Amino acid sequence: MLASNEASLSSRDAKRLDQLRKDIAECEAYDLELKDVADRQIAFDLDDGVTENHKLFGNVVAKIK
Repeated sequence: MLASNEASLSSRDAKRLDQLRKDIAECEAYDLELKDVADRQIAFDLDDGVTENHKLFGNVVAKIK
């Protein structure tokens, strides 16, 4: 709805629309990364431990703290 009225948006709504577009782009990029990892069908061994298995999945999983 915001995009269809883009020319008449308030500055607040225009910023919100811009943020939503950035969020969508970020989600789409993550989706492509996730698809790549899923397509590789990575085999892992639970006996290797979390740290070693975590390395196999790159940026699609949260960093270990």
